[in-house]
Amino acid sequence: MRYMFQTSCSVFQAIALYWTVSNLLSLATGQILKIPRVREYFKIPKQLPTEVLKKQQKPKKKFVEGFKDSKFAIQCTNNSYKKFPEM
Repeated sequence: MRYMFQTSCSVFQAIALYWTVSNLLSLATGQILKIPRVREYFKIPKQLPTEVLKKQQKPKKKFVEGFKDSKFAIQCTNNSYKKFPEM
């Protein structure tokens, strides 16, 4: 029983350590990629301003329109399965 408790404690510590290190590396990577020289070296394109990105997005459909589209897509998928049965 004693060994099970010690093992379970070490598992939780390992998970916490992994989570912490992973998040710190992600934060460091994000900060490093913001440096202009690094972006030029890896040929990362400049980010577009938010206004430009919003203009490029398609207008969102309303809920009912999106639901009808998904229902139509499901019907088309079901019809294609009926045409080509498995062998």
